[in-house]
Amino acid sequence: MAQGDGIVKTLSLGAEQETTDVQIPHAGQIYLGYLNDFYRSDARIATLYSLSLVGASCGGLTPAPPSVPSLTWTPETEATELLGSPPLVIVPCGSGTFSMQVVGRQGGGVFPALEIMQAGRTLLQMEAGARVSNVRLTVGPEPLTVVVTNPYFETLANRDLHLARLIFIPSKSQF
Repeated sequence: MAQGDGIVKTLSLGAEQETTDVQIPHAGQIYLGYLNDFYRSDARIATLYSLSLVGASCGGLTPAPPSVPSLTWTPETEATELLGSPPLVIVPCGSGTFSMQVVGRQGGGVFPALEIMQAGRTLLQMEAGARVSNVRLTVGPEPLTVVVTNPYFETLANRDLHLARLIFIPSKSQF
């Protein structure tokens, strides 16, 4: 806890709920800082990049905007990471040869399994392994759906700080 340029109090907290009192030297803003947050997880992740469409007489591919923050599309690198849900939806502008590169990261000791579907049919099922795989598929103009069919995510460590109540009680000398 700090006020102005000075530290008012430093706390080292444990796993149990604690209550502490802090004397604030004067009126003004109080800053609370939590400086050693830690988080670690284990997850199956499929990274898809260099997505392209060749042979179409139009402008290529358009990934649908992500519906949730966990799915990000980076236009500069034409890349995304899939963890399971939601699936990636890609809209080809026409028929042609769809290609991409895929690499996976193990979660729970298993690599992610991918399924690519179009117009209600499965075009490809594959494991996204540690080595880059080149995928090439003949596709129509309908949207493509790419999904991780064996999602896995586990939080291994989490050192969050939860503040239940902050109460300010003016000192008696102010009355």
